[in-house]
Amino acid sequence: MKNTVILSILCTALAWGAGCSLLSTPEYKEVAFYDLAAEKGVERITSVPAEFRSFSESGGNGVRFPVRESGGRIRFDSCNCFAAPPAQLIRSRLIGLFPAAYSDDAVKVNALLNRFECDRQSGKTFMSIDYQLLYNKQKKAVRHELETKVSKFDGPGIAAAFETTVIRSARRLAGEITVFKKQCAGKKEKRK
Repeated sequence: MKNTVILSILCTALAWGAGCSLLSTPEYKEVAFYDLAAEKGVERITSVPAEFRSFSESGGNGVRFPVRESGGRIRFDSCNCFAAPPAQLIRSRLIGLFPAAYSDDAVKVNALLNRFECDRQSGKTFMSIDYQLLYNKQKKAVRHELETKVSKFDGPGIAAAFETTVIRSARRLAGEITVFKKQCAGKKEKRK
């Protein structure tokens, strides 16, 4: 009888402990939002003026960080999010980095963002973006496929790697815009 009483007390305590752990309030983690202007001290880009127009996205990632896992699985981080869709953040960041376009003489830039994700296995962020440059009724397509190593695999680390990738793309784009405008001016001179 003594064993039965002890066994029933232990079973009751075990059931009560299990119930409390199952019914306890889950830990709340506040969602962190990131934009692409976190890196301080980035110099404005020296380039001919550019007007950044339509930026769209083919991936449809939304605002949550897309993280590629092993086996091709992609998950969306529910605790770390972009402050706006990535294509709009990239456009906004480029507008801030490039000289203002106050005249019709600026090169017009449209873009389609194809990939903007973090790969857990390689520890890198990846960006694939197609730019379309327009000047004097001439067009040129340019594709940037860039990757950046993530220093720490958390929200701030991933956001910083995305920021670095966008700045590298902006610097490369500045050179391409300048060359394109010179080429267009040369073609215009030959026609005269």
